[in-house]
Amino acid sequence: MGSGINITYPAEHSRMRDKIISNGDVISEFPLDTSPEKGHFPMRNRIIAGLSDALLVVESDLKGGAIITANLAFDYNKDVFAVPGRIDDTYSRGTNYLIKSNIASLVDSASDICNAMNWGSTLSKKAYQLEMFTDLDENEKKLTDILKNSENDSLTIDEIHYLSGFTLGELSTILLNLEFKNVIENLPGSRYGLIKK
Repeated sequence: MGSGINITYPAEHSRMRDKIISNGDVISEFPLDTSPEKGHFPMRNRIIAGLSDALLVVESDLKGGAIITANLAFDYNKDVFAVPGRIDDTYSRGTNYLIKSNIASLVDSASDICNAMNWGSTLSKKAYQLEMFTDLDENEKKLTDILKNSENDSLTIDEIHYLSGFTLGELSTILLNLEFKNVIENLPGSRYGLIKK
């Protein structure tokens, strides 16, 4: 948020905010009751860029929040994508600039992003390589059981932290060891899933 967490700006986005909260989080680095000011939004965009695995700019003029966020994401070594548009369209000048300056990759379909991010490989249901779990210690087995029994193919690090009861330090070490053993993979969105055949 470009304001305190308790302020919705613009106010007509209140219903959207409620939807976001029911499925995720709304965050702000500003104290409660901080009013939305012009200078807050580039600061907010810095956090958006940092939290994102990839950034897609659909339309933008040469100046504005989308271009600021795209440049920040590029500086953070995030994947940046842009939809091209007509050269005489004001709101395509920014996306065309991002593509022309090699900040963003040109995309014209969702599959372009899925392929670039290697997201397609996580969609196929395949058997787990259970035989590779034989050399795991007790903590590693606990984490693989959590991942095997999850409803999704993957879990966020926060979900694993909550379900496992490990401290974040312990969890990071166990996850890293499992990655080295090729049991799990680190997926987009700070998610982890078991490697499949």
